[in-house]
Amino acid sequence: MLHDCDESVSYESSRPFRLEAGGTENVVPIGFRNPQLEHLTGRVVDEAAELRGTSPEVAMMDLTVALGRETIEKGRHLIEAAESEYRFRRNGLVVSLAFMVPLAAAIYLKIRDIESRD
Repeated sequence: MLHDCDESVSYESSRPFRLEAGGTENVVPIGFRNPQLEHLTGRVVDEAAELRGTSPEVAMMDLTVALGRETIEKGRHLIEAAESEYRFRRNGLVVSLAFMVPLAAAIYLKIRDIESRD
């Protein structure tokens, strides 16, 4: 769910962006991964702002924040998967060492026993 910014803040700092883009009526989101935002695909930012009941600047920031949240969530899932694989590999190493160390010690003792017979 998107949260709106405080609209009492002056948005005059966004004026250069609006001038370069020709205005928010020329900015069109081309796609979203978030199903909650799919209905905004292909609409100009002014339309999206009107649907949400906010100013175009706030709507653009909300869409940007939504994309950032999606990216963060994807990153969290990747981190969880990497940590899970790390634990699996660490446990596998411990189990394999639990078998190899006694086996190596047994081989060493057997070699010493054979050498002492000679």
